Formats: sequence, structure tokens, C-alpha cells
Amino acid sequence: MQAGAFYILDLKNRKAVEELKQKAEGAGLALSDIQTLIQNSGTISVLAPEKVNEMRRNNQQKQVEAQNMVYTTERAFSFSFYDLGHENAVLDTLDAMKARNGNATFFVTLNELMSKPSLIEAILADGHDVDIAYKATKKYPQTFDAVTQYLNAWETYAKWRYGIDSEIVFMPNGKAENETKEALHTAGCSLIESTFHIVKTEDKEIVLDNIPEVIGKLERIRLTRGAFVSFNMGYYENDRYTQRGSTIFGVMLDGFMNAHVDTLAYRSHDTGEIEDASRFEIHTVSRMLDSPEKYTLSNQKQTDITLDKNVLTNMATDQDRFNWIRDHYIGTRFIDTGKKLPGFSASEVKSLDKSGVFTNDKVIFLSFDDWGTEQSLNELLYVLEKQNVKATFFIKTEYVDANPNLLRTIAVKGHQIACHTDGHVPLANPLDENESVDLTLTDEEALNLRKDIVTSYNKLYKYTGNVEVDGKPALSKMFRPPTLAVSKNGISQVFDVGFDYSVSGEISTGDYEASSYEDMLERLQRRRISQNEYMRVHDGTVLVMHMQENAKYTAQVLDAMIPIWKEQGYTFARIDDYLGR
Repeated sequence: MQAGAFYILDLKNRKAVEELKQKAEGAGLALSDIQTLIQNSGTISVLAPEKVNEMRRNNQQKQVEAQNMVYTTERAFSFSFYDLGHENAVLDTLDAMKARNGNATFFVTLNELMSKPSLIEAILADGHDVDIAYKATKKYPQTFDAVTQYLNAWETYAKWRYGIDSEIVFMPNGKAENETKEALHTAGCSLIESTFHIVKTEDKEIVLDNIPEVIGKLERIRLTRGAFVSFNMGYYENDRYTQRGSTIFGVMLDGFMNAHVDTLAYRSHDTGEIEDASRFEIHTVSRMLDSPEKYTLSNQKQTDITLDKNVLTNMATDQDRFNWIRDHYIGTRFIDTGKKLPGFSASEVKSLDKSGVFTNDKVIFLSFDDWGTEQSLNELLYVLEKQNVKATFFIKTEYVDANPNLLRTIAVKGHQIACHTDGHVPLANPLDENESVDLTLTDEEALNLRKDIVTSYNKLYKYTGNVEVDGKPALSKMFRPPTLAVSKNGISQVFDVGFDYSVSGEISTGDYEASSYEDMLERLQRRRISQNEYMRVHDGTVLVMHMQENAKYTAQVLDAMIPIWKEQGYTFARIDDYLGR
């Protein structure tokens, strides 16, 4: 027997009716008259208790794991919508998605599936997905039996009425309990939770005039690739009175996209227009789950950078230890005296590198410090890919767990991953705010630094340790000191735990201080060192820039400057293309 099939029977033939009823029960189905089905007021299908028990036994108590994001490097996230209570809000949502060529998922309840056919058909006609919204009710509480019956009823009706299948479940109200997770696993369903839930409780009674205020409240939201972004279309009470084209939800959604989706794209330094190839795509949940750029994390434990490595400690003499530091420390002209290199003797200071240059080849090394957002890094990565240039990213890892996909993306684009500590822990301490003298680290501070940089490398390894591009590992054992300040005790910890090189860089652009595109452009064309001294890019220059949002002109200026440098004969390389070969 098949769900949704029609059978014509002679009701006078009680035997035939009874036989059909028994066949239906054996198949886990129930009989219903056509009128009841059409009116959507009857039971669509009921699984026999014996069938439910058998399903549960076969599942062996396994539970589905909720997913609140997808591990992917794709420049995309999913939008999902629920609550079809305000028809015009739903229609405005469809218009907003069409305007951005996006496809979304609409999670609908069994009741909505049965009572809102025109909206469901409009959603499907626009190419969106309809998937399962489950709200625990008196009829369908969070028990194995009830959830199993709900899923069966939803899927049976959806297949019969709309010709669709679904194995994706979202719970708009609350978390799934254990029996619910068990029922979902038994049914072969995925359980989705929101990465970002946009509509906020305090805005329930808002009117159109308050939309800018609502959008302002969402300022701190930073959408991430692979995220599940959910919206309650029926939450705004006043939408019951609004017309299509001007619903509160529709205006809010459009404003949200302007503020949080469009801003992620790169705007040309020439025209100020968004370059389409840099835009984020909006996908359905199912499409996001099947992302072509999905990845898995390596379970292998790293052994390169560890607390007990003791590379310097195991050397025979202090001279051996210093020689190692000298040969593996690439400094900068800003850290050039004993005051700036505490713990080193005068002769040691003299022999340490203070140029920041390690090759005379006609090459420029672009390097970026700290950590960024989808906006700042999408702009940088887009420009670098557009210009076919590879760079080195010194990552401050404190916040990478909140957006591992972004770190992974840097790696798979072929850029070098290097360490910049976890919490921006300095290798030397300033004496005070008014002095240029730095102090070496105490033993306790040195130990804390040691723990910090090992933690940082572990995070880098977790997300990028198994990435290779063109046979070259993304993750390097390279380090950059925060603030570029260095003490002997501090840099000793870096090399002792296993890092190969510390690279400060020659030209610090100060891009986070640039007041305009023109200001930043001048910084790269003529970097002012003092009132009368400028430093220009030359052979072997290591440029120090930043990837956070306050370095907001860096990508645009690089888009302008890279072609100029290429015309001057420069090539571009990762630092590890030269160091450590």
C-alpha cells in the first residue's frame, strides 16, 4: 500500500473494507475518507504501536546531534523562516529573497502544512525548501511515540499534498529533549538549531517607524559562513494589519540584508560598487548541509609545538641558545636598542637582526596580523584571489573558535597560517606609559606566555593542520610578536616550545589608524617613519598590516597597489616560501 493512494470500495462489502483496513495497519497507515482529507481535519496516518516499538528497538537508543552550523569554507550561509501566521509578511519575505537571488528554507508545522496551502505553494514555486517545524504540544509532546507520529503525519501529508520529502527538523520553541532526539535519529532526520536568531522578543509590538532602531540593535551580529540564520515571520503583532509590500517584517528583513549581508561584499576602490563575485550567497538549509566546500577536522594530535618541547633548554650552552635565537629571529628597525630588547647583552643586541629583511629578491611579502570578521577578511581574501597573490596571516586565536570556517578559508585559499599568540600576550613589558624602555618577563609571565602560544598553535592546528594546497602545508611554525616588542626571556619561550622563526617585519603600515582611502594609499606609497624620513617598498619588504575591521581601507588600497607593484617587476610570496625551505 502507498500513502496518499485512493481506493474505491463498495461499503456494502464489509469484508473488502476490513481487509483493506488490515493491510493499511500492517503498512503503518490509516484509512480516511476523501472529505476528511481535503478538509485537513482528520488523522492523516497513524503508525501502529507495534511498528513504533519495532522502530525504536532497531534504533538502539541512538540520538541525533543538533547542528548549529556547517563546517564549510563556502562564501554562504542559510536563511530559514518560520511561522506563517501573517500572510503578507510571508509574501514580503519571498519578494526580499527574490531580490537577492537567494533560496531559503521555510520550516512549517503540520497544522500550517494542512491549513496554508496557498502560502506553501507560493514558497515552493519560488524555489525554496519546505521542511519540518516541530513545536511540542499537548497532542505531540516530546516523547518518542508522539514525535514519531508527528514526523510520520507531516511526511505523509507533505508527500501526498505537495509532492515533497523532508528529513530536516527545526524546533522554533525550545531545545530537543532526549526522546525527541531519539525519535529524530530513528526517522533519519537532521536537527537544526540557529546560529543566529534575528527577531528579538522586545520588538514584538514595534511599528514601521521603529525599524531603524530594531536594525541598530542588531549591530553586533556578525554573520559567519556556514551559519544557520533564522527569522520568525509571525512575531510582529502589528503585521496582522499591514499590507503586502509594507509589512514590518518585510521592511526589517530588507534592512537586515542591507546592513548585514550586503556589507560583507567588497566595494571597488574605483567605482564604490559591490563586485558581485565577492557577495555572500544565501542557501537553503539542505543545500548548506551539502556544501561542496564542507570539511572535516583532523583528530590527530599535533606534536610540533608543545610545552615540553624544550628546544633551547636542551642545548649545551647559553651561546648555543643565543645563536639559535639570532639565526631564527627576523626583527624590525623599530626594535633596535637594548632598551627595546631587554635581557640581551650589548653584543647580542648588536648581532640581532634589525632590518626585517631576509632576501634581496624582487619580492614583496604581504602579512596580516590579529583576527578579523567575515567582512574584513572576505574583502582581503577576495582582493588577494582577484590579484592572484598569496600572503601570510599571523593569527591571534582568542576568537577563532567562534568562526573556524573563516580560519579554514584563509588556509584553503593557499595562504600561510602563522601564530600571533592566543590573547595578544607581549614578549616584553613596557616600563610605563611614558617610557620607551621595555622590561623582560618574569618567570611566571614567561610560563603564561609559553602556555598561551601553545594554546594558540593547538587552535590553528585543529582547524588547518590537515590543509595542503599544491602540496604545501597551510600551517607553519612561524611566529610574530605582539606589538613587535621582544625580551630575551620572551623570545626564548617561543623557540623553546618549537617555533622555527619569529618574523616581525620591516614596514608597519599602521593601517588600523588610516583615516581614509587616500591616507592609507599614501602610507603604502610613502610610509612616514619620522617627520623627515619615509620608507618605501623595496626588494624583500615584509609589509605588516592587519585583518580586523578597523583596518577598513587595507583591501581597497591593496587592490590599487598590487597591480602597480607588479608593473614595477615585483612578485609576491608567502614568508615560508623563503624561510625554512
